[in-house]
Amino acid sequence: MKERLAIYPFSEEAMTLLRHQDKIEGYDITCAIIPKGWKSHFDEEQPIKCLCSEDNFYLENLINNIDAVLLCKFKQLNDMSFYERIISAVQSNSKQIIYTPELESLVGRIDADNRVCLKPPESPSITNNDELFNIDVPVIMVLGVGENCDKLDTQLSIYDYFNKKGYKPKLISSNIISQIMGMSAFPDCIDNHKYTFLQQVKIINTFVKNIELKEKPELIIIGVPGGIMKYSKAVPNGYGYVPFLISNAIAPDVAVLSLYCGDYQEEKIKEIKSMCYYRMGVMANYFHISNKTCNYDIETKQLNYYPVDKPYLIENLIRPQENIPAFNVLDDRSREKAFEAIMKELQANIAVV
Repeated sequence: MKERLAIYPFSEEAMTLLRHQDKIEGYDITCAIIPKGWKSHFDEEQPIKCLCSEDNFYLENLINNIDAVLLCKFKQLNDMSFYERIISAVQSNSKQIIYTPELESLVGRIDADNRVCLKPPESPSITNNDELFNIDVPVIMVLGVGENCDKLDTQLSIYDYFNKKGYKPKLISSNIISQIMGMSAFPDCIDNHKYTFLQQVKIINTFVKNIELKEKPELIIIGVPGGIMKYSKAVPNGYGYVPFLISNAIAPDVAVLSLYCGDYQEEKIKEIKSMCYYRMGVMANYFHISNKTCNYDIETKQLNYYPVDKPYLIENLIRPQENIPAFNVLDDRSREKAFEAIMKELQANIAVV
């Protein structure tokens, strides 16, 4: 029997967990807790029955109706005191807490038996030989122009498509929280400054090769963390370091680039393709148009993200740009058309598929 899981805090960014909750191993999402003042309406075709306000969660003692809480850490959320109340409730009611390493200092007081940290896997050992391994199965790489542009949704949708077609896909995800769905995350070398760039490349290459040899997938989907380029001087996006690193470690057969919502003219697409090719050696021929836009807030010095109405997105942005080819994972027509084209491209070039 599955345990009952609450998500806190719940926002647009956590919608991916609900859309793909069938993959969450051992848990059913029964409560999605929305903090006071946060958006409580989501553009979904079906009502989200598990939504509840933070006030109601405590007033109605809904902590008694769950077995575990998944804490989500969003990049824009920097005030760690935000989590104090829910952590105290988990501790006093002896519930399980699932979290990412950024929150380790906050949950350390909870009994170790009730804590599950979604840590990145350890980096594999490498040899002094600079030569990289060939990956002998098809690789689809999913990149994004920045954070919060639906990369995880795109990765999981590609995984679902090939899985339903009878293939055995493996997803190495851009988001560490996807481990709760049985997916893999990148090793800890990415954020570890003790490694040189060359060592990081070798570790990632070895990590993927080990997965290929051990799990024997027919297709590997690689979700790349971070953005491929800086947004501005004030928002450097890591200067595209991680995508540059991973694309040097693994050469994809197909690349999908997730863009923020917008009307992309032919010249702009050519410019983006050239940048991907000359900076990372990646041919990006498929484009996911996110349902989010972003702009820079001068006062907070952060990017703010805003959802776009789904019908407007589909009819005014996706349909006119399907020939790019562009798609959105929430639109069945464009999504299936793009994924079928990806499958045919792989079948034409790689015998395994």
